[in-house]
Amino acid sequence: MIQKVKNGKKILLVWYQVGDNFGDVLLYNTTKKYLIETGYEVEKHEIGDATLKIAEHANKCNFLLFAGGGIVERYVPKVIREIRELKKNLDVPYGVIGLGIGKFDYSAYKEAFTFWIMNSQFFYVRDKATMDYFNILSNSDKAVFSGDVVFGNDDLLSRKEICKTAIGLNLRDIPYRDVQGDFDWKAINSAISDAGCTLLIPDCNGQADNLVAVFNNMEITKEYELLDTDSKVEKSIAVIQQCQIVVAMRFHVVLVAALLRTIPIPILYCPKVAYLAEQLGISDLAVELGEWGEIPDKVNLAKEKQDFYLETLENNIKKYSKKVKAMYLDVLECLKTII
Repeated sequence: MIQKVKNGKKILLVWYQVGDNFGDVLLYNTTKKYLIETGYEVEKHEIGDATLKIAEHANKCNFLLFAGGGIVERYVPKVIREIRELKKNLDVPYGVIGLGIGKFDYSAYKEAFTFWIMNSQFFYVRDKATMDYFNILSNSDKAVFSGDVVFGNDDLLSRKEICKTAIGLNLRDIPYRDVQGDFDWKAINSAISDAGCTLLIPDCNGQADNLVAVFNNMEITKEYELLDTDSKVEKSIAVIQQCQIVVAMRFHVVLVAALLRTIPIPILYCPKVAYLAEQLGISDLAVELGEWGEIPDKVNLAKEKQDFYLETLENNIKKYSKKVKAMYLDVLECLKTII
């Protein structure tokens, strides 16, 4: 059992904090709990900040931890592009957990990525494609595939089961409209109406208000914007937990639904959601971006084979929860020996 004994050491977590994004906050809270329960103090810093400011903050701590998620998508944070500058000004070691990357041309960052990987104490990623990319790039086996850190969130895994009757919907803005186009609101409205979606799941500031105006018969938690960060996370979880099925774009809405025994219908707006659907064993329930007319059929399939999908989710969650918890044990053992 993990012992709660303070050791006087501080860990700085760097992660995206803008907009109270549901998934990013969950990443932070999951890792923060593991660290605090093993005696560490935790501080945080916005990953988009200036490299020297991150180094300055990290040097007041004992370790710098890149807290995972999609911190490398089309945009590569300055602190990673300037990793040599960070390392030159850093007096403490660093590591990476739960990282996933986009499917873009990163050739311009090969030298920076390789330096980032090879100078880390550990480098854990959340999908095989990310592992393969970084290991080929760096000509090493330094990147290790464990899984998204939220697979290790025991608070979600142990939530009390409640009656689930609603069908929820989660949409995010399309991130790369120049490549992917925009929403066909008429087609979406028709599809979600046919699928019986009645609950809109908020996942970050401003998002739900922008989307709800175009939908008919959609219920939303109106006080969401007024809540503090952790309360927003709890509110999103509470809405997901009411749902039998969730049609979702956001990676962590899909994952949290699965952890809460709600069947997700993933909308594949980017490769990371496809990788997650594969890990969960529900690729046959996934909908490609823009193929909105498939949503009602996928919802009906989830209803017809509910027991099968719940069992599939349970088995795969056990697999990846075990992998992520093993990662945390390795990370904590490493921290114990180097700081």
